[in-house]
Amino acid sequence: MSSTDTKALWFCHGIGMSLCVTRLLLRKYRRQTFTYGDYWTMLAFVALTLRASLNNMIMRDGTTATMQNDLRPPGHLSSEVFDRIVLNSKLNIVNRLTISTMLWALKMVVLDLCARLISKMPKERLVKYSFWATFAATYLASQLAVALECKPFHLYWQIFPDPGKCVNGNVWLITYEFGNLVTDVMLLVFPFPLLFAVKVHWQKKAQLCSLFSIGIFLIAVSCVRISQGLLHSRSQLSRTLWGSIEALFASIVAQIPTMYILIRNSAENSSYIAPEDTYHLASRTTQAARSNTKQSDQKDDIEPGHNEFSATTNDRYRARGYAGENTGSSSTEIDGESESTKGILVTVDITQVDQNEARHSVVGGTHQSKR
Repeated sequence: MSSTDTKALWFCHGIGMSLCVTRLLLRKYRRQTFTYGDYWTMLAFVALTLRASLNNMIMRDGTTATMQNDLRPPGHLSSEVFDRIVLNSKLNIVNRLTISTMLWALKMVVLDLCARLISKMPKERLVKYSFWATFAATYLASQLAVALECKPFHLYWQIFPDPGKCVNGNVWLITYEFGNLVTDVMLLVFPFPLLFAVKVHWQKKAQLCSLFSIGIFLIAVSCVRISQGLLHSRSQLSRTLWGSIEALFASIVAQIPTMYILIRNSAENSSYIAPEDTYHLASRTTQAARSNTKQSDQKDDIEPGHNEFSATTNDRYRARGYAGENTGSSSTEIDGESESTKGILVTVDITQVDQNEARHSVVGGTHQSKR
């Protein structure tokens, strides 16, 4: 592969952009309103497009960081080539800022999905604020590393004399990849205690765990990118290649879980009982208090059960499995929660029994008491 070969660049970023577009189209096909994760997806799409375009220009003529030292003295470069290298060096600054923006936007896509898993659970706000604070701190650190690594700032596009090692961006690479690894590990570990606590069929649990385990590959790619970036700090091709692979896996980790749910819901035409209040992922204790569930030998993961648990209400709750059960009721978006959340929590969603059914039970109990 030549130093100006951009096939890998456009292949990886093209797939990433396609995943973003496909997710948004599936959302509209399902006639759902956009979630916060979808808006972060739009920002990630813009960043992916910008980064691919910038890298395409940078790889064509290079930057001051990739120049050979014998070409730096005046008179060795034509004015046209000199101007292009200066321009590319300036664009490389924007490129580094764009990389962080793209990766952190994709992290927010994953965080939006994870945040729905813990909605209304104990310490929900503490967990959310901890993630937001960590994401904000690591993002700002990565951006500041770009601004502060070269002093004075014009060294980033200085050709002669040699501006030094600051133009290689090693401090920026270590800073942003360290924050990248920390946040990736947080997002990878976070869903598993919730999934392990849910009492569902082991096959369903393994399926969900594998879906959230894709992030392991992203962590591995980030580790390789650090080592390769430091070893080949003056090779634009090496950094672009591994940066492109990192962008590809980040896009897969962010988009595939939601796309899987949207496609599955469309294919199986699942239906849910539309509750009048919101549904959330319940902890093991909450599930035990709300519903009597048992494992089913059939396709359903959870059989319906009921339990009257409140002294102030006669509402009955039940947990039921996915299994394409068709009750004839249409699925709707409730209290800002989309069907994508329903899908990912399909084995553990808590839904309120239809009021007519509850009313019928009350009337039946009244008739029995009169007899």
